[in-house]
Amino acid sequence: MFSLAIDGTDQVVAARKEESLLDACLTQGVPLPYNCRSGECGECLARLVRGKVRELPGADPAIFSDEMRRDGMILTCMCYPETDVVVSVPLRATSHPQIQHFDAVIERVKWFGERTAQVTMRCPTPISFRSGQYFEWFAPGTSSARSYSASNRPGSTQLEFLVRIYPGGRVSSLLQRHELAAGDIVSLRGPFGSYVFNPDDPGAAIFVAGGTGLAPVKSIVESALSSETSRKLILFYGTRNMQELGCAEELQQWAGQYPQLQFIPVLSDEPEKSDWPGRRGTVVDIMKNELGEQFGAQAYLCGPPPMVDLATAVLERSGLSRADIYCDKFVPAVSSEA
Repeated sequence: MFSLAIDGTDQVVAARKEESLLDACLTQGVPLPYNCRSGECGECLARLVRGKVRELPGADPAIFSDEMRRDGMILTCMCYPETDVVVSVPLRATSHPQIQHFDAVIERVKWFGERTAQVTMRCPTPISFRSGQYFEWFAPGTSSARSYSASNRPGSTQLEFLVRIYPGGRVSSLLQRHELAAGDIVSLRGPFGSYVFNPDDPGAAIFVAGGTGLAPVKSIVESALSSETSRKLILFYGTRNMQELGCAEELQQWAGQYPQLQFIPVLSDEPEKSDWPGRRGTVVDIMKNELGEQFGAQAYLCGPPPMVDLATAVLERSGLSRADIYCDKFVPAVSSEA
């Protein structure tokens, strides 16, 4: 056990050797900036003032470079203490809901094609979280946690998730083999993440989601609509085929009910002779063609890293500030227990 101090503040927490600097702070209420907790976003960047840390491999080199390491910078989500540590990092001005550890019961598993499962869980009490945040699952028989974003809005005892099935994935394979099904108990920890939305910000908001990246976007849109936001919401959702559209019917209903929401589903691999009446191609190309020069004040991107990177580049070339583009890259777990 080591001490972890935030330079220039009175914040000091206890940090275990097997716990990242970021998680040590989050679980003890110190509001470090962060989002992904996996080295993909760079939002937890800090300066190591004193002490020694062990850095896990796997940080995105486009986000965190060797030059930054040489300058004494670290990603707090990827570093673990080996001595007492002091770091310099600006703390968040706003707090997030307290991280909890609790059990939930699976109520239903609904399949959208062969690659996506919608898992609905019932919690013992209403769980406080902000739309766009995610929870860690500790499924029976697994040795480590897997993270999934809630796809419903807060305010009830129910949590919904979208889970992508990966070959050999530990949690997803349990679902695929029906070894994790209705009635089973899953331990959850969270919420985590700062991929959140302000319904009172001015201007339109563009959402681009791919695959199960729809989960946090759907939660954000549902919360925004329930708050009676006046913001124009444009949601582009890309997946392979009609079977995988999943929640599209619900989103179409919302678009018919709320004039501020425009929902544009896009299929990349739908058979040419099918009766699909909507857009075909890549979701980023359709976004570019549909929006033209009418880009909103903010954009929220969530899904596979190539889609997020490409959409970011398109939006920046069209004049949108990088500060107004919020990204959440969905990256499979690096081990066989995805």
